[in-house]
Amino acid sequence: MRRIFFDKHQHWEAFKRKHGAKIRPIVIKEVEKFR
Repeated sequence: MRRIFFDKHQHWEAFKRKHGAKIRPIVIKEVEKFR
């Protein structure tokens, strides 16, 4: 999972924009920790 997000920084940004409303804030926080 991590590699999918972090292969390309832009991929995560696009994912957040597209699915941001559906992603629970805790999930976003957890992922941001790894950046």
